[in-house]
Amino acid sequence: KSRVGLGKALKHKEAAVRRAAAESLAHMGKSDSLPVLAGSDVADKDTGPDMLAAIRIVYGKQSLSFVMKGTRNGNVILKRGAVAALGRLVKTPAGKRSQGKIISTLRGLSGSKDPMIRAAVARSFGAIGGDKVKTDIIKLSADTAIEVKRAVASALSGFPGPKTVTLLLGYLGEKDPEVVANSAASVGVLRIKEGVNPVINHLNHSDVRVRRSATKSLSQLGATMKERDPLLRLFAERLQDSDIDVRLEALNGLRLVKDGRAIAAVAPLVQDKELSIRLTTIAVMADSGHTAAV
Repeated sequence: KSRVGLGKALKHKEAAVRRAAAESLAHMGKSDSLPVLAGSDVADKDTGPDMLAAIRIVYGKQSLSFVMKGTRNGNVILKRGAVAALGRLVKTPAGKRSQGKIISTLRGLSGSKDPMIRAAVARSFGAIGGDKVKTDIIKLSADTAIEVKRAVASALSGFPGPKTVTLLLGYLGEKDPEVVANSAASVGVLRIKEGVNPVINHLNHSDVRVRRSATKSLSQLGATMKERDPLLRLFAERLQDSDIDVRLEALNGLRLVKDGRAIAAVAPLVQDKELSIRLTTIAVMADSGHTAAV
């Protein structure tokens, strides 16, 4: 009954409800929810990525043999999900014992004619990470299909090194918003100092996905900076963004600036109409330890 109800919620008119339904199905982790998730609108700009992520999570909770079988599924959405989930299984006891088999399967699929399958392979290599598959992800970075570029830009967060820095800085100059957003996220995860200015240049991007990613990335990069005064203005400007998530990331970024000016910047948001903004503002003020917050 839960699965049926959540299946209906996957098609609700409100994005927040669709997203919550996908998260619930992922949390339950039952294999019979896979066709339900695959029947949702995975191309939806707002929640399509959430549906695909839920499919990967559910597959990640199944046996290796089940996922291997899924890589041959006739439903292309489920097939891609199974391929993208293979890398997750390497972290499980059974997956560790079959790591060679998993990597060999992924290498075979990396030559697929379907760019979405190649992208799914990149995601799996990203989940595995490390030197064993570093050559494989670098090889996929030469793929010109936009779907693969998006996946590689995200997967590179698992492969620190000079080549990764070069690739991510190049992806930050791409026109596709998803490539830019994913590369900005990877730059933040890896704390790539050379990416600070390119990330700052995307804070006002027209695509909200890029603004969210760039703002969060700057917060991660800012934690490595000794001189943090410039962050005050950059994050304060983001507090005016129309997107709630961007504003929340900016608030968290202002935690790095521990003086009265940061308190003055966030103070008006105590009266914000959004509850999450008000709560985060109070938390930022409390964490500052500054008397101005009192």
